[in-house]
This record gives sequence, structure tokens and C-alpha cells, in this order.
Amino acid sequence: MMTRGRALPKISSHGVLLIALISALVLLYLGIGKVQNDQETVMSEQSNPSADNAPWTYYQLSVEFERLRRSLLEGVPASLLATQWELFVSRYLILRDGRDSLVLVAQGEAAQQQQLFADLDVLVSWTDGWIKDATPDDARRRQLIHRLAALEPVLTDQSLAVNRATGAAISARKDMVRHYSQMNRWMTHAQACIMAIFVLTVWWVIRRDTLRSNDLEQARQRAESAAQTKTRFLANMSHELRSPLNAILGLGQNLLSDRSASKSAQEATAVIVASAQELLALINDLLTLAQSEAGKLVCHNTAFSPAHLAESLKDELEILASEKGLNLYLDLRDDLPALVEADRTKLRQILINVISNAIKFTRRGHVTVTLAYEGDELQMTVLDTGCGMTHEQMRSAFSRFSAGGAQRGTGLGLEITKQLVEVMGGEIKLAGEIDVGTKVSIRLPAPAIARVVPDQSRIGMLIVDDMSMNRMVVRSLLSAWRQIQWYEASTGIEAVDRVRQGGIDVVLMDVHMEGMDGLTATAAIRALPGPEARTLIIGLTAADNPDWESQGLAAGMDDFLVKPINEVDLQRRIHQALSAKAKGEESNHVYA
Repeated sequence: MMTRGRALPKISSHGVLLIALISALVLLYLGIGKVQNDQETVMSEQSNPSADNAPWTYYQLSVEFERLRRSLLEGVPASLLATQWELFVSRYLILRDGRDSLVLVAQGEAAQQQQLFADLDVLVSWTDGWIKDATPDDARRRQLIHRLAALEPVLTDQSLAVNRATGAAISARKDMVRHYSQMNRWMTHAQACIMAIFVLTVWWVIRRDTLRSNDLEQARQRAESAAQTKTRFLANMSHELRSPLNAILGLGQNLLSDRSASKSAQEATAVIVASAQELLALINDLLTLAQSEAGKLVCHNTAFSPAHLAESLKDELEILASEKGLNLYLDLRDDLPALVEADRTKLRQILINVISNAIKFTRRGHVTVTLAYEGDELQMTVLDTGCGMTHEQMRSAFSRFSAGGAQRGTGLGLEITKQLVEVMGGEIKLAGEIDVGTKVSIRLPAPAIARVVPDQSRIGMLIVDDMSMNRMVVRSLLSAWRQIQWYEASTGIEAVDRVRQGGIDVVLMDVHMEGMDGLTATAAIRALPGPEARTLIIGLTAADNPDWESQGLAAGMDDFLVKPINEVDLQRRIHQALSAKAKGEESNHVYA
């Protein structure tokens, strides 16, 4: 089966010209590099003295050869003759065993050199046996003179051959250097011409693209201005619409709880509330869509209880379900943490969209919402007994303006839901069957902040601060922990007295207070008799100074936080301290 491939983008004539010029420049650079490399090799060989040492070595051998022959003819003493012989042999060995003998000579001259070396080897072997004797006989001296005389023309001819070969090699290298230099000049000129053409072409292309970029920038600014205007309009409209909708929902829910109302009024009110909830969900979707198109869709993670969020949504959406005669079930698994860290607003919108969609397309039966936790991720499924979806509908369900084959709906909900899930770093999947139902599975990363402390269904929490507003803020940060029993104190003296009475598990102690400050109060608590002295104390201060933290820990505080307090950080610190205490871990402090 043949598939249509993606068409390649067309290249303009100027693009082709630039590619050709760049290719030519690359080839020229490579060619110049090759020529310069070869030229450097030749020049290094020419400047290397060892490459042309053969003539000089032959010359030294000839000089020692002549000195040895003259010494034999003059009848020098045996010791002087032996020294002269050693010099001659050393020159010969340097020539025979060194690289100087590897000269470029003709084949016949090379054979002559090898024959010369063979004759000299025989001569050295024969002479070494007697030349070092104290009184060599005259007959052997005369025989050595004759042998040297026989070798003299051969040595002379070989020296001349080596000189010729070396001179020819030097001349060839000079010619090659001149050739490479000429090639280098021509290629440099060509490179300069192509570079000039390339620069002119690039200048023209940049000038043309600059003009185009200015036009595109103006168009982009106009588009951004229009998008910002649309976003501001939607945000303002959202605010203006939410205010009356909140009133409608609030009053409608109050009317639904009024048992004295007639059945018809209850039914009408349920329709009003359900319609208002659908309208509110649509407004949220439109605002999210505008934020996504403007690139402003970001996460703002906070700590919250997923169970409380799901329960509140069930209470809200149960009206929609009951209006259609459906049952809405909520299954909270035991492994669900008490607190997780994620974007609560986006998660709420995701669940509202998916659950509302399930209720909308389910005529009879039920909708079941399941929340579980595994591997630092929230696992959520929404299962309905509705009309179901085909495979083609599931593939296009996340496309804009796709209503999953339904007869009504904007088609924005699932697309926006998918965007929200992806922004939160999660994944959403669809599964189902026609006339059986649909299952939506959502996986979102949400690190657990705190689970219920084992064997501690109640936590006595004492907030010590001389400002009531600060105490209220701290209580709001821990509002998700329903097992907390709250106590408050406005002075250090009150804090010590309340801890002395017992029942306090954690003290959130402000450091700066009138009268007895937090450090003094902490030291006083640590001096109490009995288990109250081991009460967990977390210091709070608005002064971001490391000295305060060290002083607080020295006074006996278990931990220290700087205001403004981060919600997640506060909950994590308390949870860690309570978990350590529940496991029976000993404190690092030694109390009096």
C-alpha cells in the first residue's frame, strides 16, 4: 500500500545559488588545504638536513679512505694506523647502517652501491683481524694498499652518483614547491572572487529577508494585539458572567435544599442549576482556550486533598446526573494520599469536563469516578454506561469542535482537557464500545505531600503569633488536614501554659513577639517536665536572617521557616516531623 509522502519544501533560485557558492567555497578550502599540506611536506623534506646527508656521509668516508691510504703509504706506527682504521670503519658503518644510504639513484647505481658495501664488508672483516696488532707485517700492509686502490674508483663513482641523485631530488622538490605555490595563488584568487560573490548574494538576501521580516513583525504584532484583545475580552466577559452565575448557583442550591418547595419548583430549580453549571464549564473552557492560544497556559502547583476535591465535584455534578436519572458513584482508593502537589484549578476543570461529558452522553445507568495513586501519580478513570464511541470517533475526539458523534455540544471540552493534561505533564486515553460505554483514563504527576500519620487520627496544633491575621493565614494553609485540633496563643507565656496542659503535638512558634519571644518560649517548653518537653516546635519568622535560624535551633526548635510561608513547604515539614515522631525516631536535640 503506497502512502503519500510529505512534500519537500521548494528552494528558491537564490537558495540554490547560495548552496552552490557555499559548496564551491568548501571545495576550494579543501583544495587549498590539500595543496598547503603537500607544500609543507615538501618544504619540510627540503629543510630537513637528514634527508640529504648521503653526499656528506660519502664525502667523509672518502676523506677517511684517503687518510687511511696515505697512512699506509707513509708507514705510520701501528697504534696510529689502528686509530685511522677505526675512523674509516665508523664512517663506513654510519653510511651502511643509517638512512643516508637510502638515496634515489638509478637501478644500476643502486646495485653498484650494494656491491661497494659488500666489498667493504669483506675488507673490514679481513683487516680487523690484524690491523690492531702491535707489529703488523709489511706484506699485509701492502695487500691492504692494493685492496684500497682497487676500491678507490668504485667509491669515487658512487659518491658522484649520490651527488647527482641528491641534486636531482632537491631540484625536483624546488620545482614542486613552485608548482604548489602557483596553484595556491590561483586557488586563493578564485576563493576571493567566490567569496565576494557570496558576500554580495548574502547581503542581497539579508536585505530582502529584512524587509520581509519587518512586514511579518508588523503582522505578528497586529495578530498578538488582536489575540490579547480577545483574551482580555474573554477574561472580562468570564468575570462578568461568573458573578451572576455564582449567584444563580448559590441561590439554586439553597432552593434545592429547601424541603418546603413543591416538586415542580424543585425540578425547575434542578434544571436551572444544571444549566448554570454547564454554562460555567463552557466559560472556563473558553478562557482556557484563550490562554492556550496566547501561550499563557502554565501550572501553579499547590498542596490539596484529591479526595476532598473529588467529593466536592460529586456534590456539584450529582444534580446533573439526577436530572437525567443517572447514578454518580465516587470510588476513592485506600492508597490515595491526604495531600498532593499539583495544579488544583486545572485538575478540577479536567474532572468537570470529563464527568460532565460522561453524564451528557449517558441516557441510563451510571457514571463511576475512580481516584487511585501509584508511583507519585494520580490515576483517574471515568467510566460511563452511555452510547460509547467508535474507533474513528475516539481518534478525532481530541480535535477542536469534535463532539464525539453527539448531536449537541461545542466540541471544546475534550480538546481543552487534553491540553490541560499535557500542560500538567500527564496523559489521557479513551477506550470504549458502541452501546456499552466509554472509559476515560487520566494519569497526572502529583507528588504526595502528606499521608495520614499512622495511629494518629488527631493532631493537636498550637499556633503562636501576636497577630491574629498571621494565625488565620497559617490555619488556612493547613485547612486540608481535617484531623487537626486547633489551638491558638498570642504570647509566649500563653504558649508555654497551653503546652504544659498537654494534648499539643506541634507548635508553630513565631519568633518575634512582645514580652516573651519565641526563642524564650521554646526554651521554657523544653524545660517542662514529662513528654510535653518533647513537643515538636517549628519556628516562624519574617526576618530572612541565618542567625535567627541558628538561634532557634539552638533554643530547641525542631525546624525553622521564613515568612511568607510556602503552603507545600509548611505541610511537608510538619508531615516529616510527625512521621518521624510516629516511627519513634529520637530527636537530635538534648533537652534539659
